[in-house]
Amino acid sequence: MIDAAEEEECKEIILVYYHLLRNPEPMTPEELDDIIEQWMNEKFDPKIYFDIKGFLQNLQTIRGQVMKNTE
Repeated sequence: MIDAAEEEECKEIILVYYHLLRNPEPMTPEELDDIIEQWMNEKFDPKIYFDIKGFLQNLQTIRGQVMKNTE
């Protein structure tokens, strides 16, 4: 069970990183979430909900502080 959870976290990291690389313009977490969900809905059936806030919380736990745009 722990292996499955770790595997899912790795998939989320890869998915977010992939979409950040493909979209060089800065975006909010909500915009990134929408882009990922749209991509996943085009690839998979049924529709899949991607929780960007949960991902960012996990990333902070794994990597420490996530840099925030203060502009």
